[in-house]
Amino acid sequence: MRLLTVPEPGVLREVTVPDPVAGPGQIRIRVACVGVCGSDVEVFTGRRPPKLVHGHPVLGHEVSGVVDQIGEGVTGIKIGDRATCVEGWGALADYLVSTPQNTLVFDDRIPLADGCLLEVLPGVAMAAWDSGVTRGSDVLVIGQGLSGLLITALTAIHGCRRLVVVDPIPTKTALAAEFGATDVWTGRLQERAAAIAAAYPDGFDLSIVATRECVVNELVPLMRPRSRVVAFGGLEEASIDVMALHRRSVSLIKEGEMVNGVRQARARWHEALRLVADGLVPLSRLRTHDLPMAEAETALALRSGPGADPEEVAIHVVLHNEMAEGGPTANNDVVFHGSTRGAPRRIRARY
Repeated sequence: MRLLTVPEPGVLREVTVPDPVAGPGQIRIRVACVGVCGSDVEVFTGRRPPKLVHGHPVLGHEVSGVVDQIGEGVTGIKIGDRATCVEGWGALADYLVSTPQNTLVFDDRIPLADGCLLEVLPGVAMAAWDSGVTRGSDVLVIGQGLSGLLITALTAIHGCRRLVVVDPIPTKTALAAEFGATDVWTGRLQERAAAIAAAYPDGFDLSIVATRECVVNELVPLMRPRSRVVAFGGLEEASIDVMALHRRSVSLIKEGEMVNGVRQARARWHEALRLVADGLVPLSRLRTHDLPMAEAETALALRSGPGADPEEVAIHVVLHNEMAEGGPTANNDVVFHGSTRGAPRRIRARY
């Protein structure tokens, strides 16, 4: 099979290796679609912290595919099931091998092109639902990228009194309003903090950081006493004013699989999956670009940031395995919005 590896920053290399085989207690998934995450861009460009990169990584962890091989002792999963994985890298390949504990099966109502986004659901669901939100809460979400928009959608479904979002890109704040935000602010938090403080003088019960940038220090003055800031994102190294947290009585917390464990992650995934299957979380609205896997470098460039056209916003970029049997249209999915010949034709975000 082929796989795409990063031997050094900025270099994406296709290599051919033997097809993997599902051993005892394992399953093999024929990869159909892979979402390009910001972490993929970080690895490709060399910005990922070295402690989080091992060897010559194979990119891709937002994956969907079809189970085509089952090892001895596996029950509950069958050949032909549509599946994604809880975690793990290596999806930019024709096949991957997983375990039942790390595999999540979804039904045919969800297209494979949307199925690769299901990997994100456990983390965003725990951030939205396990952080103490109640029907009377005032919630502030910073960042309306892929994860931030899903957090907004799931928080709105959960229920709160006020759901305020902040993002510098108007296209994203407009979509956040569709996903249930009651108030949207266009701009960076550092630029709008004073205005937000004036608009909501009583502060917020909960804030969720869904950006790479750490904005905890800017958030603390906006919070009520005994409130919480959830560090879903905030991956950049930063100095945090702990004394300000003490004085304001604000808790800085983390919700996710690394805290709550695989059992809770799977439970939250199944809850969120039902909402997706019922049409309450329209994942297809987040998919802005579809490209064949052969154009992975183009996808990484799209996902890395805004290009020359400010109207072309890449929220979720999906790579389709054009070598998968039947192709994407056979799986009730979209046709490529791109071509392996010449420059791809990209679609604009449709909001």
